[in-house]
Amino acid sequence: MTTSCQPSPTRFPEVGEYLCAKRAMVNGALEGILAGNRTSHDDLLHSSMRYSLLSGGKRIRPILTLAVAEFLGVSAELALQAACAAELIHCASLMLDDLPCMDNMSIRRGRHSNHLVFGEDVTTLSAINLLTLAYQALLSYASGDPTLAYSLLRAMNDAVGADGLIGGQIGDLHPEQLPRDYGVFHTVYERKTGRLFSFAVESGARIGGASTAEFDCLASYAKSLGLVFQICDDILDSNGDPKIMGKEIAMDEGKQTLPKFTGLESSMCMARGLVEFAASQLASFGDRASLLVQVPWFVFEQVPGVGGPVPEAAHNHAAPIVFSNHAAAGGQF
Repeated sequence: MTTSCQPSPTRFPEVGEYLCAKRAMVNGALEGILAGNRTSHDDLLHSSMRYSLLSGGKRIRPILTLAVAEFLGVSAELALQAACAAELIHCASLMLDDLPCMDNMSIRRGRHSNHLVFGEDVTTLSAINLLTLAYQALLSYASGDPTLAYSLLRAMNDAVGADGLIGGQIGDLHPEQLPRDYGVFHTVYERKTGRLFSFAVESGARIGGASTAEFDCLASYAKSLGLVFQICDDILDSNGDPKIMGKEIAMDEGKQTLPKFTGLESSMCMARGLVEFAASQLASFGDRASLLVQVPWFVFEQVPGVGGPVPEAAHNHAAPIVFSNHAAAGGQF
């Protein structure tokens, strides 16, 4: 799929430009994965996967994989299959989340959800097949480095399973089984969103040959970034613009979300604290981490009402960053 890309207005143009530059690379690789999986008997399956996988999106997860690999001195091309795995998982999760038995979403990325076009049966099978393609993408590393391939596959399995996406979705769908406290939000948010961000960042770190110290910093950064993303998504469900978001809003009725539990203003404060904490985890890397430092701020600024001056630390990560609100470095809100 070939589309032109213009960076959206942002106070972090470096991030916007990088997303545009790498999006075409990711889209091209995803096209190749679908083409390589097509047979003469699966036009419906292929059309369904293509409909959702190539329907747009920021591609922030796979591009994080590429950015971390390049940050560590490895070419983006070497990390491209792992990056695609992250996007294949994400797309599959959206297709399943949109089903009537789950979130019952009719619009995704500005057009009808997959099940309204192809039926719930085809959507379900297509999503499962996207997951198999993610495994296949990671297996491509086995011929050159079996140990790397094993570590990537194990990390993906952890990101998707009961302690990851699936467990998070269960908690999201059945909040009545959960106590109402901050720890629950942390657990559900980390599983349903954070683990895939962690997989994306940590895959780039593994491929880039990160040292133990580098890996630990990047892992902490990714964990906080995933929480920021989910909190901001929940805030946007309350006051976002569906035309900009490409999906319906106010769909979290009956769910336990942080904005409902603590209010929009407090949620924004928590998200900002997590942004600052994520950025602080990369302070030791100096200027070479500038792009990665700005990503959490780029995510945070998508929330309506986030205006005013951005802390200098967002552009100069060497500046001290104080984690000074409800969000604690130990992983609790």
